[in-house]
Amino acid sequence: MKGALFFLVGVLATQDGVPEQARRLIRQLDSPDIGTADDAARALVKLGADALPTLKAEQPRLTGETKLKVEHIIRRIERDRRAAAVMGRPALVTLTGERLLREHLENLKRQCGQDIRFPDLPHDRVRLDLRDVSHWKAIDEICRTHGKLDYTIGDSCVAIVAGSYRARPIAICDQFLFRIERIHFRKTHTAGTESGQFEIRALVARIRGTESPKIEWSFRSLTTDDGVDLGGDRAEANPGEEGTLCQTLHYSVATAPSASSRALVTARGRVVLSFVIEFEKLASIENPPESLNRTIPFAGGKGQVRLRAFQRSTSSAHMQVEVTRPREDRADALPHDFVLRDKKGRSIRTKVDSHGIAGFTLDGTRVMTNMHFVLSAPIPGDFEIAGLDVLGASDVEEVEIPFDFSGIRVD
Repeated sequence: MKGALFFLVGVLATQDGVPEQARRLIRQLDSPDIGTADDAARALVKLGADALPTLKAEQPRLTGETKLKVEHIIRRIERDRRAAAVMGRPALVTLTGERLLREHLENLKRQCGQDIRFPDLPHDRVRLDLRDVSHWKAIDEICRTHGKLDYTIGDSCVAIVAGSYRARPIAICDQFLFRIERIHFRKTHTAGTESGQFEIRALVARIRGTESPKIEWSFRSLTTDDGVDLGGDRAEANPGEEGTLCQTLHYSVATAPSASSRALVTARGRVVLSFVIEFEKLASIENPPESLNRTIPFAGGKGQVRLRAFQRSTSSAHMQVEVTRPREDRADALPHDFVLRDKKGRSIRTKVDSHGIAGFTLDGTRVMTNMHFVLSAPIPGDFEIAGLDVLGASDVEEVEIPFDFSGIRVD
């Protein structure tokens, strides 16, 4: 059945425009076959932003579970679109065969859409076999293969220049490049006292048009080949200016004066890039989606917390939560006390009425500054429902670039 559906979707994609595809898939969301409905939902998400006008136009005419599914799909597409605007998409390129160096680079620039400049190139031919690699990998491989080219990363562009290729340690993760620029050891003499200073300078480059991430980089281990420990702590990173292509990183540690100035260094660590994706604050929720429900461990593990309603004004917000239990369960199995606790530990306590309803009123400061809440009920048995995001404020996306560089020569 699934194979037939995918074939049908493929035919639709070639014969109909996006609006007609979206309408057909919306009708399939109501299919009694779970697999067919799930495949239709995935196909709608894959259509992306092009399907949003149709989804939003059809949503008011829908009812029940189908309407909730469309609401969820709209949120998913909008979230993916915001994430792409913040983080960008990996620019994968394919460069094969033997061509003039300039032809390869023009092809690279056309495929990735980035600002790559190469003003003075030799009229040499280069043979490449790069398939679906990041544009950073392609740039580095072109320069390495030629041997007499190197590349610099400025605030707004990448420049490929004449000069011997420097095999600097790099780590590439999707659209990001982490590159060690310099490792330096120096000794100083002050008032007859000798001391040493070890420094590493690096950069993180991203694709043009994306936001500057917050960077945290650290070393699990940093040692010389003769066993001298050079540290392993968190390093410094500049905050990055809007519109710039790369951010510089710096690590400096005092060392014993006996450390060798020509030692090899082994570095192992990671770079974490954090992006905050802001979401529009919800004005109200009349029919909260099923995704906000949480199963909780009471009433034989079958109890559930359901967000019934949420209304927000400029100064306050009201949230209504319903606690349900299996029909055959005893009334006294229902928790009678609920606590709404934000991520900073502040809490609001309320009673659950005989119908299982608990209401919370939040003042404006809580609404604006604390968007993620934890619901907890102390009886019977302690439990918490974590991550109930009722205001849709922001997510943090993280990309981690691990690095392991052995045998790095110190300047």
